[in-house]
Amino acid sequence: MNSVWRRLKYSSRLSKIIMLLAGLVILSLVWELILGLGLIGSRSSEGHSIEYIVTSTANKVSVTYTNEKGWTYQKENVTLPWRWKSPAKAQDGTTLYISAEINQPEGLIEVEIRQDGKTFKKDRRFGPFVVATARGYAGDK
Repeated sequence: MNSVWRRLKYSSRLSKIIMLLAGLVILSLVWELILGLGLIGSRSSEGHSIEYIVTSTANKVSVTYTNEKGWTYQKENVTLPWRWKSPAKAQDGTTLYISAEINQPEGLIEVEIRQDGKTFKKDRRFGPFVVATARGYAGDK
């Protein structure tokens, strides 16, 4: 009788473990389905190509911009036209920012952010010592 009881006890534990593992597999499959359909969130996107462009009637300007990781850089006396293309993709939500300032009494300046090859944000200013600024977040429309 003792060996029968042990077998039942063992098979009961084994069936509980199997049921637990089956439940975890089912839960992970449901989670993958939910993520795949975008019901709760999404997997991290492959990212977005980012390009900044500055044009002006001035020969040189000061430029401040963020890279694909959101880090800020500043360049003085930049020769125009000026372009910067991100060497890597920017993830959704990354801050995109470009600002350029004319360092002369008057002029026209334009800044542009291109996301995935299309104009995303743009600003144009005219006047003495003006600043043009464009900003947004990667992945926004």
